[in-house]
Amino acid sequence: MRFKKMAAVAVGASFLMVGQQVSSAELSLQCDLKNIPRKAGLSQTYFVGHREGQPFVVVADEWILHFNGKPVKAEISRNDSKSLVFTWELDPNGTSNSTRSRLAYRAHYMKTTGQLNVRAQPKPYPPLAGARGKCKTVKRKGW
Repeated sequence: MRFKKMAAVAVGASFLMVGQQVSSAELSLQCDLKNIPRKAGLSQTYFVGHREGQPFVVVADEWILHFNGKPVKAEISRNDSKSLVFTWELDPNGTSNSTRSRLAYRAHYMKTTGQLNVRAQPKPYPPLAGARGKCKTVKRKGW
């Protein structure tokens, strides 16, 4: 139970960090995934910030904060009227003597439905099962 409380605090803190990096964001989302498979390398909650015209989004979740210590910039591969697709990598070996594989993530946000699909792929292995959930627009004071 203690870990879950700590994780919730860390994810909440990451949202504040996202706000600092994209202070004039036109899109800021909190996305909650459902039915996450065991050992999928996915978190329950993702925070995404994007300013129109930037070639990246800022992403934060429990795994990113644990291994990276701060939100990451994810590269946008598609951004049109219907969807926003972005990718990022996470290297769990950067913080310890772990032999875990580098993870490549792909997220697809559907603007018309507010749905987010996320999938992780340990390199050089096949992708793991993904998960999906709903996003809500979050407005922060001063954004």
